[in-house]
Amino acid sequence: MNRIVFSTLCLTFLASFTFAADNYKVGDELYVWAKSGLNVRTGAGTNFEVLMKVDFGDKITVLEKTDKTYKLAAITKVESSKINDTKPLYFDGNWVKVKMGNGEEGYVIDQYFLKLRPFQTKNIKSSLNLKVLLNDTIYANSDLGDGEVLRHVMNRIYENGIMCYAESGGVWSTEIFYLPNFSLEEVMILFHDAWDNNYSEPNLSKINTNEIIFTAHQQCSYRLRQMRNFVKIEIDCSC
Repeated sequence: MNRIVFSTLCLTFLASFTFAADNYKVGDELYVWAKSGLNVRTGAGTNFEVLMKVDFGDKITVLEKTDKTYKLAAITKVESSKINDTKPLYFDGNWVKVKMGNGEEGYVIDQYFLKLRPFQTKNIKSSLNLKVLLNDTIYANSDLGDGEVLRHVMNRIYENGIMCYAESGGVWSTEIFYLPNFSLEEVMILFHDAWDNNYSEPNLSKINTNEIIFTAHQQCSYRLRQMRNFVKIEIDCSC
């Protein structure tokens, strides 16, 4: 899976916390998870001419991984306090030579590639954009009295063995995801659309090699934890 690297040798003086993308090899077919797409250039660098653009959900084939690196900001807004030394989160990556579906070849940054194919490329409404295999909803209090709010519990299974438990009622909701054989880096890309929008910039409050905690949309908190062989995500929202 992916590895985590640091931008300095000493954590005490760390200017940023950096994840590196290496969840693929030359010859792999990958899918674009950048919502606005990615520019494909004639060479490995932003100084080269834009050849074309690959859209969200497009499939590419990796032909070559260059030694040209590129740092991409993931979450730069950090919760500030005298006792909080959390640093901004970046994705370290490389320029790679790829082949598009139309047969053309070019160079693109590799931070937004996954082996999973997005289930939808338009009108995305769920937290996780993958195919649902089973959806079981249970209404916990269907017989409502005065002042009571309908509360329901949902169990959902996605492709690749991903499971979700969700509970909501009135002005609150909780979602817990279990993603087997995933890394924190891959999960950050997979769930990117859930917290990145035009209305609210995520606010990072804690990060280390096994855990990322931040808030988004002003009322939702996200906690991502790397366990032994899976990643657990807890999403709590309130109005």
